[in-house]
Amino acid sequence: MRRGCHSLVINSAWIRTVQFIRIDIQDKRILKAKARNPLSTFMSADATSQVFDGQTFDMTMASALFIHLTDERLAKAAASEMIRVTKSNGNLLVSDWRYAKPGNSHYKALSPTRLSELFEVGKRTKIVRKFRGPLVPRSDVCYRAIWRQPIFSFMPATFLTGHVTTVLRKIE
Repeated sequence: MRRGCHSLVINSAWIRTVQFIRIDIQDKRILKAKARNPLSTFMSADATSQVFDGQTFDMTMASALFIHLTDERLAKAAASEMIRVTKSNGNLLVSDWRYAKPGNSHYKALSPTRLSELFEVGKRTKIVRKFRGPLVPRSDVCYRAIWRQPIFSFMPATFLTGHVTTVLRKIE
């Protein structure tokens, strides 16, 4: 299950074997996402209170959700729901910004401490791996992989390093 209807590019052969259920509280975003992703199921729903039974999904994912949840009660409820609907030994992918915009109270960064508290690392989940940087590989890396030739790039290797994707495993 995926929270937040943002674009995601995935190998089409793999997509045919997986069922995607995406939720978002904003109906307008769901309509746009449905047009771009016909193989997914979309629902207008609240991330803090799901209709799914516990241990329903092999993997859940939240993309840029927690930076927008400045109320810690809501953030904790959303994280708890992700854990609840994920099967035992299933994975939770949390992709968010480690740093907020300074002086802007509309955003709250998902620091390592906040992530550990929200997802009860060590009690209900454990960190499997962290990936720093963009979700989409740099274009020069893709070209090198395809053509097996070096490509000159102006894109620095540290592009979007404030963005972190953390893979957690449910241990309860």
